[in-house]
Formats: sequence, structure tokens, C-alpha cells
Amino acid sequence: SSDREYESLNLQDLWVYAENIDDETLSAIRAVDGVVNAERMLTLAMTTPAGEEGAEPIAMEVSFLDADDEEKDISRFYLWEGQPYDSHAHGLWLGHSFAEARGIHVGDSLKLQYRGYSLTEPVLGIISLPDHLYTTADESVLFQNAADFGWAVLSMRELPANFRVYPMAIVDIEAEAPTIYKPDKAVSAAYDSAVSAIKSELYNINSVKAVTGRDTWGSYVTLKAESEEGDTYSDMFSFLFVFIAGLSVITAMSRFVRRQRVQIGTLKALGFRRRRIMRHYLGYSLWVSLAGAALGLALGGVVIGMPFLRMELSMFDIADAHIAILPKNLIMAVVIVALILLITWFSTRKILNEPAAQALRLEIPQVKVKQRTARSLSSGLAFSSKWNLRDIGRSKARSIMAIVGIMGSTLLIVMAFGMQDSMHHYMDWEFGGIQSFNYRIALSDNISDKQREQIFEQYGAATTETVAIEYEAADGTLVTNAIHINDSQGLVRVSGHDLVTYDITECDADDISIPREGDIFAPGALFATEKLCAANDWSTGSMVRWRPLGESEWQESPVTCINRDPQLQQFSMTRAAYEALGFSYKSDSVYTLNDLSEVAVEKIPGASSVTGLSSLRAQMSTMLQMIDAMIALFILIAAILGFVIIYNMGLLSLSEKAYHFATLKVLGFRHRRLVKIYTQQNIWLSVVGILLGLPAGFLFTDIMFKYAIGDSYDFFAMIDPSAYLIASLGTILIMLFTSLILARGLKKIDMVASLKANE
Repeated sequence: SSDREYESLNLQDLWVYAENIDDETLSAIRAVDGVVNAERMLTLAMTTPAGEEGAEPIAMEVSFLDADDEEKDISRFYLWEGQPYDSHAHGLWLGHSFAEARGIHVGDSLKLQYRGYSLTEPVLGIISLPDHLYTTADESVLFQNAADFGWAVLSMRELPANFRVYPMAIVDIEAEAPTIYKPDKAVSAAYDSAVSAIKSELYNINSVKAVTGRDTWGSYVTLKAESEEGDTYSDMFSFLFVFIAGLSVITAMSRFVRRQRVQIGTLKALGFRRRRIMRHYLGYSLWVSLAGAALGLALGGVVIGMPFLRMELSMFDIADAHIAILPKNLIMAVVIVALILLITWFSTRKILNEPAAQALRLEIPQVKVKQRTARSLSSGLAFSSKWNLRDIGRSKARSIMAIVGIMGSTLLIVMAFGMQDSMHHYMDWEFGGIQSFNYRIALSDNISDKQREQIFEQYGAATTETVAIEYEAADGTLVTNAIHINDSQGLVRVSGHDLVTYDITECDADDISIPREGDIFAPGALFATEKLCAANDWSTGSMVRWRPLGESEWQESPVTCINRDPQLQQFSMTRAAYEALGFSYKSDSVYTLNDLSEVAVEKIPGASSVTGLSSLRAQMSTMLQMIDAMIALFILIAAILGFVIIYNMGLLSLSEKAYHFATLKVLGFRHRRLVKIYTQQNIWLSVVGILLGLPAGFLFTDIMFKYAIGDSYDFFAMIDPSAYLIASLGTILIMLFTSLILARGLKKIDMVASLKANE
């Protein structure tokens, strides 16, 4: 859905930044070889009162478009309601998610404020933009409530002449952009090459300070990562579900055909040809499997897919998002039908190969002479144990399928709880270890020195600055990233591999778990995260070539320390190391342990936002609620599949062992003891399946977090022992419940029919 929206609405390829992109600069940008078009704009962080008088203002990102552009060609509007964009119209076009959350409609008016200046604009339209599918107030916000932050677009004609500067332009290039879903490698390589060449040309324009691509635009990067994660999740869980369900299909169809043994023998005896009998049973399997596959395709998207899509759309404003039946869904349906037909063919063929007289008899397992080793191993065991060991040895295929099925069911339950435990562990690591402040004050770009000093005096001078840079990767390409200049006095900490956190200035000690080589206060001494180092084949002592965006002079700095961060794969540096390079440190964030819950951002001159650590944790909790719904679904499916597999195996076992149980009943074995013998084997197989499923569940969870999560995250499985206990007890309870239901069939065994049928 996002790929289609990006293409139809023409998402920009590049963002160009300067102090002011005048007509001459804009013409130079458009003249670069490979550039199709460029549009300039001014984006301001404004506020608007919310609802009643006296209510706290709401942050608004307001973009003023070039008054000379009669139409918008790059990042076009998706119009939900209202009139199309008109640069001469008096009014604004408001973001769909914010308008929906606030109940704002076309014709309503909004009052926008900026540094004492205000303007009141009528709402001319409700829109979505391809570069605003995911929007947050700042990088500290993980999950933005749509009602708390909005964005709007209007013409520059609505601002006074002295406001009319254009510090940013968006650029559309000729090269075909790769899709997010299943990108073509050749297209991606050609696109990256074109972007790199155009970037170099744009930097040759004197007034251009920085050029960035889609790979650094928060909306695009977040949606791309979420899409890739979902694709990996779906492949992994689809494989597990189909594999486990396949086992239930194998047992169900095998049991069905074997119960038709006498009927097949009768048809052969009556003169029906093998081909016609085979066609009859294959036809039965074909129509049943086609009906099941058709229902799965029809209901899967509505029953399971749509709830997940709604959860995703609570984060993303994709205008025309809908469930899609992909080719791999159809291929999987065909594979499942073919699998069922193959199983039926093998099972029926086995019986058809027997003479009609033999097929009319009940099947009795072939008894092999016991080996001396087997007798010695079971000599000291009780009769029920000997009996079950012999039966498992005779029915190896059935026993293996039972073990694998139970293992898969256990694996899914462990994964479900493991995902939840791992996310909670991440929250403790991020919000209890690395981020150790109570509130973060984001400083405005235009803050004065006096306002900065006043904030320091009142809330402390624990600060950081994030410097946008580009560095030369191992393959020679230029990658946009950031250096986090840390002067936070331990309120924003760095983590070692063992998750122990430190104030960055403590990392010059020898007893820390962070690999270090050199002086952390030396000019340019870099901290790099483990995942960043792995991607570039760096180690401590490796030299990194980098420069701040907009600067022409390159720096070469050593990787002095390698730390770990679960959320951001970027560089860090002490303030002393940064200033030793000759750069001026200008903090953009202040961290405090004070309680600012009752302090509005307007009460802090020079601040753009105030964010509490508790609110960040609450945002992540909102995302965890989405995961909880997925976990509940996994547990339900795992329980159903486990029940079906155990039930099918139990019925198959009863049908195969009816002759033996009838013999035991004739010999005087009571019903209670027969139930014990029957249940004991199921317990053994379940225990083996559980013992295999527990570590497999951890392994699959760890693989999922390492390879399914986006490149900016560094997650791993951390599963609480209670998850293993719940998975084990849950599987055992399902097995006991199923076994007790099936054991009632022991009373229904007709001893005469079972023992005399073959005479």
C-alpha cells in the first residue's frame, strides 16, 4: 500500500538545505543532470490552541510552499475532503490523522502562532502526504498520539514578505526508486548510484549546506523498517504454522485412508479398477482441501489480517491501505492442496498394492523378533513401559510426527511469551539504564544565550547535542548518520555488551565492560555501537572519515570505544573530544531529575518541547499492547494446532492398536490400567517434544529479533523462565485433556470384532 502511495503521489528523492534557496539557487538545483524538478518551502514549528480557551497549545509542523508554484508536483496531496491545492487560496490543508483525532473538518478555522506572530486560517482540505505517513513531534517520541501533534500545508502568500525565506527544497530525480516490498537489487543499485552522483553535484552549489535522501527521512525509514519486519514475521510464522498444520493434515489423511481399508478391499474384490479407486479418494481429498484453501484465502485477510492492519494504521497514515492477496499466498494454497493429494495418493497406493483378500482384513502391525539389546534395556521396566517402548519402536513415523507436532506447538507458545518478555527487557534496558533522567527539555533553534543560561540555572546543565554527519562506509559510499555529543552528567548513559551502563566520562576506567583503545577525551575520539561497527567491519582503533553536514572539511577519528544501544545505531563523543576538534558545542537538549509534569513548555523560554521519561515508556507500552494482541493469537493457534495434532495421533494410535488393546482386555486388564498405558505413551512423546520445543522457541525468537527488526535496533531474546514453565504445563494439559477424551474409546473396542475379524 505504501509503495503504491509513494509512486502515485511522487515521494521526493532528496532534501536540500540552505540558509535561503533563492531563485538562482533553485534554478541551479533544477539544472543538475538527473533532476526532474525541485520545489522549495519553509517549515516552521508553530502552535495552535486546542479546543477551549486556556487549553494547552498543540505543536504543529507548518510548511509554507513556494508561492510561484501553481501546482504541487512533488509529494502531491491525497485529498480526503475539500478543495485541491491552490497557491492563491487563503487557507490551509490539514493532516488527516490530526484532523480525524481532533474532529476538525473543512470550513473550520485554526489559529497558528509563531514567536508572537499569529495567523488564523480556514481549513480548505484534509490531506495525506507521502512524506508524512509517519509523524512525530521529535526523535524522542516513539509512538505519537495523533491528537497531540499535527501538521499543515499552506501557500507562502499567507506570510508577510519579511518571513519569505526558503531553507529547504525537495527534489525529484529521474532514476527509478526501489520499492519497499521486495526491492529489486538492480533497481536499488542504480538508484543509489544516481542519488550519490546528484548529491555530489548539488554540493557544488555554493549556498547548499546539506543534502539528504530517503534513507534519513524519519517517515520513510520508519515505515520501511516496519514493512521489512512484518515481511520477516509473516514468512517465519507462516512457515511454522503451515509446517505444524501440515503434520495434522498428514495424520488426518493417513487416518482417514487407513480407516477406509476394508472399503478399499471391498471395491477391489467387486472388480473396481485401481485407477478408479485412486481417483475416488483423490477426488475426496481434492474437494476438501480446495474448500479449506479457499476459506483460508477468503477469511485469512478479514479475520487475521485486518486487525493487524488496523494496528499498523494507528501508527501510519496510509491513505488507501488494504489487505492484499499476494502471489505467495496463492502459491502456498496450491502447495497445501498438492501436499494433501500426495499424502492421500501414498496412503491409498499402499493399500491398493495389497491383494483384495489381504486388504479386507484388519491391519495388524508386523511383529519383529526382539533384539537382545532391546530385551536387556527393558528388562527392569514395568509392563506398561515395555509395552509402550515396543509400540513406539514399531510405529516410528507416527511417534516422530507426534514429537515434532508437540515441539512446534511448544515452540510457538515460547515465542509468543518470549516476544513479550524481550520487549519488556528492552524497556528496562532503555528506560531504566541508558535513559536515567526524568524529563528532557528540547531547546529551540533560535534560543538566545541568556535563555540557555536561565534553563541551566533552573534545571541543571546536563546537556547533549546531536550533530548530523555523513561518514564514509567500508564500501566507500557516503552514509548519513549522527554523533551524539554527550555532556549529560550521567543522565544519558552508554551501555556495554553485558548491558551495564556508564556515564560516558567513566569509560576511561579499565574495569568497564566497554572495549576501549585510546583516550576518550582525545580530539575526535569516537564511540560507535556494536551493530554499526559490525556493518562496517570496524574495531577499536579503526579510523572513520566523517564531516558534519554542510561542512566541506573532512575529519578522521579513531573508534575509541564500542558500546551497545538497543534503539539507535550512531556515534557518540565526549564534549571535550568534540571541542578539541575546534567545533563549538551548542546543546540542543537539557536533561533533569526535576518534576516538570506541571510545567508547560510555554513557561520555559527557549524550549521547544518537554518530554517525560514516563511518557516515553507509556508510548512503548502502547506498542506492547499491539504485540499482546498478536501474542494472544499465537497462543490460540498454537493450542488449536497442538490439540488437533495430539487428537489425530491419538485416534491413529487407537485404530492401529485396537487389536492389542482387545487382547489386553481379554487377558483381564482393567479399563483404568489400559488408560494408564495409553496415556503414558502420550506423556513420553509430549515430554520429548517439549524438551525439543523449549530451546527451539528461544532460538527462533532470538533469530527473529536479530534479523527481523530494523537495522536501527539491537534486540535479542531474553525469555523469563516462567514462559518455559507456561509452555510446558500448557502443552501437558492439552495432551492430558485430549488423551482422557480419546481414552473413552477404549471402552468401545469390540473384542470379538477386533480379534476375530481376520479369521
